[in-house]
Amino acid sequence: MKKCSLKVLFLGLCSVLFVFGLAGCNVLQDVSEKKVIAPTCTERGYTIEIFSWGYSYAYDYLEPTGHTEVIDEAVLPTCTTTGLTEGKHCSRCGEVLVAQEIVEKTSHTEVIDKAIAPTCLKTGKSEGKHCSECGKILVAQEVVAKADHKEVIDKAIAPTCTTTGLTEGKHCSECGQILIMQRVLSALGHNMNWENFCYTCGTYVTGGTVGVHYRESEDGLYATVEGYTGNATKVYIANMYEGLPVTSIENYAFEDCTNIKSVVLCDNMASIGVGAFYGCDFLTEITVSENNSFFKEVDGDLYSKDGTVLVQYAIGKNATEFVVPDGVTRLAECVFYGCKNLERVEMPDTVTSIGGYAFRECGELTGVVIGGGVTSIGPCAFYQCENLKSVELPDSLTTIREYAFGYCFNLTNVVLGKGATDIGKCAFENCRSLTSIEIPGSVTNIGECAFSPCLNLTNMTFNGTCAQWKAVVKGNNWDYYLPAEEIICSDGTVAL
Repeated sequence: MKKCSLKVLFLGLCSVLFVFGLAGCNVLQDVSEKKVIAPTCTERGYTIEIFSWGYSYAYDYLEPTGHTEVIDEAVLPTCTTTGLTEGKHCSRCGEVLVAQEIVEKTSHTEVIDKAIAPTCLKTGKSEGKHCSECGKILVAQEVVAKADHKEVIDKAIAPTCTTTGLTEGKHCSECGQILIMQRVLSALGHNMNWENFCYTCGTYVTGGTVGVHYRESEDGLYATVEGYTGNATKVYIANMYEGLPVTSIENYAFEDCTNIKSVVLCDNMASIGVGAFYGCDFLTEITVSENNSFFKEVDGDLYSKDGTVLVQYAIGKNATEFVVPDGVTRLAECVFYGCKNLERVEMPDTVTSIGGYAFRECGELTGVVIGGGVTSIGPCAFYQCENLKSVELPDSLTTIREYAFGYCFNLTNVVLGKGATDIGKCAFENCRSLTSIEIPGSVTNIGECAFSPCLNLTNMTFNGTCAQWKAVVKGNNWDYYLPAEEIICSDGTVAL
């Protein structure tokens, strides 16, 4: 058995040697392709020859080159992105030699956003947080409502006889804003008896209420009130001024003194000027010393001592109607001048005279009853009574003075008494709503512009003959802009 095996082995070796021998003899002629394979990082390099008859063999082996390491730098993590550990890879083959591992995100770096305390002017903010690295808001700041004002009381100051006071007020000590405004309180004025002793401050006062201006008369015998610049609501007129008795109030002395509610006249007062209290829209009371020989007070209004003259109505009263007391014979000049509340006034038959400006600018006056004893109406008596609608003049009236009913825009009806003789200048000027008028035959004089321009006066009647009408003395432009073309007389018509 051994001999047989050896025999076979021998034969095989002989065959191999034969083949290689043949190949060696033809190697230069039979190589069809030769390749040189370079070594890599992990594999050997070599040369390989491939023979045309399909056989190949390799030789000239080269060892592997090994990896060329490149460091992959670590990436630090942040609060918004993950990081990486350091790694390695081969720059030749790209093989990852040390893998980079993910490093988890870091925590936020907290910064406190301080709270802002609110004030009475601005809102505040609560405490918050944010990350100083990425800016992310971690705890949002919330708006805190404005704080309440820190109230401080501004103490009231009581007024005195001569100085103003203040009501209590409040302000904020933080921002200074006034929460309750202090109002100025007028000086009280002296509470004097008729010897000028003030019961309030306990002193003798020679000047009455502060702000009343006096002047000495030219003859040096008395003093007069010429004006007022104070703020008191109650004004006392001094009895004496620098040793002189105060006897009069000059024209318009208290004009437009809207603070005044009450006036106290002294013992020596004897005369009240024209329009002395015009524009005193809140004057509700005029009082007089019992020792005064010239005036008295009734229901807050001023009368002559004997009660026959209504001298001054307290024009700030709220009453809408007024009845002149029986026994009054004269309404003084400016007695109701500028009264804004009266709508109706009624006079008794004892009244014989209505003074000039008596009802001027009584804008709410719509009706007036004139007593049967009136014989004259002064200039501008009802001037600018814009809402006066109707007036009936008694037969006793003889004279209607200039501008008596001028600018009574809403006057629609006028009845002239049978005894009228004189219609003054501009007596019915600009009575735009007047459409007709009946003039008594007793009239002998019509002043200039008496009915100019009564733009709607189309019907005029004269209760006398045409001859009588022609004999009436007529002033220039008495009928200027009249639409009436003729006047109707008892025996015919006369063209205008």
